[in-house]
Amino acid sequence: MTTCPSSPRRSFTRAAYRCQCLERTLQDETFPVKVVAFDFDETLTLITYLIEDGDSEEVQKQIVKTNFQTPWVKGSRIEHLQSMLKALAISKSGKRRALAVLTKNYAGAKAVHNLLHVSGLASCFDAIWALPTGGLYRCKDEWHEMCTPNVCHKADLLALVAESPHEFFPQLGSDAFEDMGPLKMEGIVLVDDQRANFQSPSGNQVLRFCKVARYDGYYRNLGYVKNMGGIGAHCFEDYETLKMFVEEPSTYKETLHLHCVERHFERSSEQHPVELIIFDFDETLTLATFMPSDPTFEEISWDLPSLEGSDWTAEDLLTYNFESPFCSGSRLQALKAMLEDLSKRYVLAILSRNDRGAVAVLNLLRLAQLADFFAAIWTMPFRQQVSCGAWKADAAWHVFEAPLLEVPDEKTEILYHIVENSGKWFPQMEEEGSPRS
Repeated sequence: MTTCPSSPRRSFTRAAYRCQCLERTLQDETFPVKVVAFDFDETLTLITYLIEDGDSEEVQKQIVKTNFQTPWVKGSRIEHLQSMLKALAISKSGKRRALAVLTKNYAGAKAVHNLLHVSGLASCFDAIWALPTGGLYRCKDEWHEMCTPNVCHKADLLALVAESPHEFFPQLGSDAFEDMGPLKMEGIVLVDDQRANFQSPSGNQVLRFCKVARYDGYYRNLGYVKNMGGIGAHCFEDYETLKMFVEEPSTYKETLHLHCVERHFERSSEQHPVELIIFDFDETLTLATFMPSDPTFEEISWDLPSLEGSDWTAEDLLTYNFESPFCSGSRLQALKAMLEDLSKRYVLAILSRNDRGAVAVLNLLRLAQLADFFAAIWTMPFRQQVSCGAWKADAAWHVFEAPLLEVPDEKTEILYHIVENSGKWFPQMEEEGSPRS
């Protein structure tokens, strides 16, 4: 194998814009969740701008909108947050849960409370803890200051909460809040956008956690903003996912295995058979996506000799994209066998968020000898510079313009559009005598 560049540039680095809930291996999996702690910046907010003294009511409304409301999901995100938080506060068994904000915001607990209050979210929480020290707690709709230990890592503070919950929730046992009983780390969920907050250098681990997606994008009048976040900002299902996780965390075990789920839906009892399987490409079919920088890789006429003199060899591309160093045997061969078996019974397609376009994805699949198993490839978002659609007929691939402009830039929306407008996504269906029509 020849040497590839020492630090090859990945062709795709964005993960799906949805939260991920996980439970580590526990000693007591049956222990219920009693406390849910939320990070503030880029978890409750999309991007954080605090309200300052002297800001007019109109300015405050604009700040609330910038912090909490999302342009990517229909409806009021603040209302969705309020509904989710109210549901989290009471378990299915009727037990009260404590909800808290755990933040490293430099302005402190009072500034965070002020923004939550103006947005209508403060009453959903029982405490606000600001690292390294300081906090507030709510008792009968009144907020009071409290002292918290001087710690710098969220996992370390939550370990102290588990040991002495009354120090962090002074209202426990009062008429306003019944005592929650003994608490363990198993009973605390941390919702955060920074994975580093789930384990401290001291060894303390958050055992149940929800990782909120981070992303870059053009946002309102602020231009291109990096490292944004916000639960539910891109995916409405985040709210339901977190509620289900808090209620039954043991169903979200932290493993390196595939996790398949069927949601309940109307007529699900009829067990209608699967007809179409749509794969993501980047970090689903590939481990990590690497492509040649040569622009001709985005052309359907590209062939293997085009790699001569480039920064990649065919062997390197196959190894870096498809082979796994963590399992014995060839992952590519196992993947090929799976896709071959599935393609005999179902229609297979690819829907990928990849800036290089559908033809670049196709050429990488061709190189891996995987392309023949698929009927169509679609890439998003829509870009005029690259082809966003490719379809196969009689072993020949053709480029077409997938109807991405007819549907919001969300995979779920696209799936519904495919069901209702299949011919627009599978041009071969319009061909007379097509075996797939």
